[in-house]
Amino acid sequence: GIDLGGIAKGYAVDKAIEVLRREGINKALVNAGGDLYALGKGPQGKKWCIGIQNPRHKEKIVRIIRVENKAVATSGDYERYFVINKKRHSHIVNPRTGMTVENIPMSVTIIASDTTTADALATGVFVLGPHKGMNLINSLSDIEGMIISETGEGMEIVTSRGWTRFQ
Repeated sequence: GIDLGGIAKGYAVDKAIEVLRREGINKALVNAGGDLYALGKGPQGKKWCIGIQNPRHKEKIVRIIRVENKAVATSGDYERYFVINKKRHSHIVNPRTGMTVENIPMSVTIIASDTTTADALATGVFVLGPHKGMNLINSLSDIEGMIISETGEGMEIVTSRGWTRFQ
C-alpha cells in the first residue's frame, strides 16, 4: 500500500517539539526511528552528536554530525527491505514507475530546519538517486545532505556543499 510514511515520523517529531517548546523546554532530542530534532544544546552544553549508521553494517557509524536546533532524517534500503532472486528491494517506491527503488542509493541523510522537510527530502532524494538528488539538495537553501551509494569498489559517500559545517 501507499501511505504517508515519507513524512509521518518527521511530522510527529515536529509536533512533539512544538509541545516541548510550549512547555518551556529548551533542550531535548526527539527521535522517531532515525528522524529526529535536536532542540537547543546537548547535555554537556555543546551541539548534539548524531551518528550516521553504515547501511551495510548496523554496528558501525560512517559519520558523526553535530547539530543544534536542526532536524536530521535518514531514508535507506537497510531497515525495511526484501530480497527476491538475490536482489535487494527497498520499501521506498518510485512513484514514476510504481516499483521499489533498488540498490542506489543505500542511504540519504538530510539536515533541515524542521523534521517534516528533512523526512520528505530524504525520501524524495532517495527516489531521485545520487546525482539528481545531490543537485536538488545543493539548490535548496538551509538544506544539507549526505548520500551513501554502493559502487563496484564498495561504498561512496557524497555530501552537499555546506555539510562540513556540521562535522
